[in-house]
This record gives sequence, structure tokens and C-alpha cells, in this order.
Amino acid sequence: MKKFLIKYKWLITLGVPLLFLVLFISFITFPISRSNQSDKTPSIKLNPTTKPVFLIKTDSKNAPIERGEDFVEARPGLLKKEDIANGITRYTFKSHIADRPNIILAKGKDDIIFQSAVTLPTITTKIIYYTKPYGQPRWIFKGSKFYGPDAQTYIYPELGIAFIGNPKTGDVLEQHVFYSTKVEDYVKNFGDDIPAQP
Repeated sequence: MKKFLIKYKWLITLGVPLLFLVLFISFITFPISRSNQSDKTPSIKLNPTTKPVFLIKTDSKNAPIERGEDFVEARPGLLKKEDIANGITRYTFKSHIADRPNIILAKGKDDIIFQSAVTLPTITTKIIYYTKPYGQPRWIFKGSKFYGPDAQTYIYPELGIAFIGNPKTGDVLEQHVFYSTKVEDYVKNFGDDIPAQP
């Protein structure tokens, strides 16, 4: 067994985190209801055929939170709830970084249109976990108002995926999921951390 581990160390080193990520995503995936979607949505343009994957927290008993009338509000760590426009509510949740909370934008009580999650320090998430299966992102914006000049925002607008990462360390600092959109709409609606580009 020891010889096997030594011989295939590179495979285990790459395979185990990738397997964890695949299993994690498969357990946290859920369909998004498109009912009651109206033209009153502010400038956020949603493609109803493409649904994002969201990180679902569990309750204190480690059981999945059931979707229902108070699906978003039932999540642990809710700090603030504010109506921003045309039926869209911004929910702010506690993260491990006090000045950088997790955010959910929802239309109604359970139609999530955007979610940002600060990467937990106990879960290693690398940029390669995105670039290997999805290829190079269509857009990369340099710098971050919160994480500093070394950070970059990597955007896959058609996939509804973006993340803030540090290319020097290879770490993903924050992950975003949303409905498939154009990069201009992502930057306008969700890119408040992206500094002005030269």
C-alpha cells in the first residue's frame, strides 16, 4: 500500500481535491424556480434556460434546509435583509471575514438570482479547479477593492460562474454564481469589487 501511495502521489494530490469538489457540487445542486418572474426585474437580465448552482448551507443538525416560503431567510447567519428594487431582496450573511459577508440576491423569497460566498479557510479551493474543467475564463479583471491589487476576478458569464482569486497563490478567495448573462451585466450588477480598469 505504501508503494502504491508513493508511486501515485501526484494522482492522489490532484484527484482527491477534485473529487471533493465534484462531490460537494453534486450535493449542493438544486433547481431554481422561474415562476413569477416578471419584466419588473431591474437591469439584471436573466436567461431562464440556464440555472446556476448554489451553495446550500445546512441547519445545526446538518440536515438540508428545505426549500419553501422562507428558504433564504431560514439559512443560518442572516445579518441583514433589505429590499433593493422591484421585488429583489439583498440578504447579507455572516462569513469568516467580518468585513466581507456572504450575499444572496433573491426575487421573492426563494428565487435566487445571485450568490457570493467567501471561501472558507478550511476548504482548499484553487483556481485550477475552475480552469481545468471550464478552460480559461472569458474575462479576467485585475485588482480587487477588498482583496487588493494581487487579486483578480475571473468570469465565465455564459456558465453563470465567477470567482475572485489570487494568481500568485492559486487560491480562490470568493465564489459567485448567477444566471447566465453578458459580462457587461455581471460587472454592472454584481461587480462592485472590480476596480476601474485602465
